[in-house]
Amino acid sequence: HRDLHSFPTRRSSDLYLDLGKAGVAARYFERAVSVGRAERERRLEGAGLTHLAVACVHLGEARRAIGYYEQALAIDREIGDRQGEGADLSNLGNAYFRLGEVQRAIGYYEQALVINREIWSRSGEGNVLGNLGNAYLQLREERRAIGYYEQGLVIYREIGDRRGEGGILGNLGIAYKNLGDVRRAIG
Repeated sequence: HRDLHSFPTRRSSDLYLDLGKAGVAARYFERAVSVGRAERERRLEGAGLTHLAVACVHLGEARRAIGYYEQALAIDREIGDRQGEGADLSNLGNAYFRLGEVQRAIGYYEQALVINREIWSRSGEGNVLGNLGNAYLQLREERRAIGYYEQGLVIYREIGDRRGEGGILGNLGIAYKNLGDVRRAIG
């Protein structure tokens, strides 16, 4: 999700999410959405919707989150926020992936990938490539998953994201294990 420098209740709401109190955080985000609407601040409204969706995901309400992500996506398209649009599409993919709708998730990931490449967001691109790898791994298309993981690995190494690199390496190991190539998986 997006990092919000101007989000008025950011500290409190993030703290509640960190403490596992997503319901309390959701109320803060609902307030931010209301303020954004009342003040006709579309960026604040969209950011509040995105964070509200994140809280819903924490609450296990992926379907509800999808509705908020879709509203945020419409706002980001309206105001021309390509980075926000890419994040919304990726988040929609994640929500559908959680619901087991993997093909639908792939469609959103592919759209997010195009935008991240257009705006040259290497970290966003690496993240989406990893998500695509996970989706194809879920579909038991290990070779295709490996292709996405390898692309993501190059990016994570290029930008020095050790956490992303570690995650991708672990997923590559799973894919090779599934293919019966245990030696490569161990590597």
